[in-house]
Amino acid sequence: MDEHVDHLKAQGDATKKSMDDNRTKLDAKGFKQAKYDSFVSSQNSLTTADKTQAESVEAAESATDLKSNTKAEALELIEKVNFTVMSTWGTQKAKRKTFKVDELLTGGYNGIIDRCEYLGPQCETYIADLIENGMTADDVANIKAMPDKLRAANAGQNTAKKAQKAATGIRDDAAKAFKSELNKILNFVKANFAKDKAMLTAFEPIPKGGGGRNQGGNDTPPPTPPAQ
Repeated sequence: MDEHVDHLKAQGDATKKSMDDNRTKLDAKGFKQAKYDSFVSSQNSLTTADKTQAESVEAAESATDLKSNTKAEALELIEKVNFTVMSTWGTQKAKRKTFKVDELLTGGYNGIIDRCEYLGPQCETYIADLIENGMTADDVANIKAMPDKLRAANAGQNTAKKAQKAATGIRDDAAKAFKSELNKILNFVKANFAKDKAMLTAFEPIPKGGGGRNQGGNDTPPPTPPAQ
């Protein structure tokens, strides 16, 4: 859809220029200012919606990166706890069990949250021993704060994705509305200048490249009216 919208915007820019360059000839055939104004208003709506949609994509990507980085940070902390526990108490099964050193992480993202939530109080209880063997007070504080940080990152991604979906729907609706206005102009020219090659050329569709008005769905242009 993005390529289609890019082509539609380019076609719109070209058509508006052709209207401005040939306004006298258009007006002589009964072209109304209201039709021009409707075209420009719809074009502006598409431009705004497309910009908002692009910004929403960037925001969603940023939120996804933040979630990924937060997850990586949490896994590093869990690993550091495991190594510090083994450094502090070696093979003492009771302590390894206390810190779940030998338990695999399960449950995906939520499993990481659960593990950090469990380890926070344990690290605080044994903070003196852990600090003597490699961890820092900041590490302990970070792992205690990590569950909320992970939840916030996940919520942020979900919110950003929903916003992107909504913005994309608005953009696509604006594209459909503008396409309708664009076709009104192109059909006006075809209906009134069937024998005027210069006008037909001026309003000729631009090359489609990777995405054009004829790609799929309702993009098929209306039939050319008979010569007058």
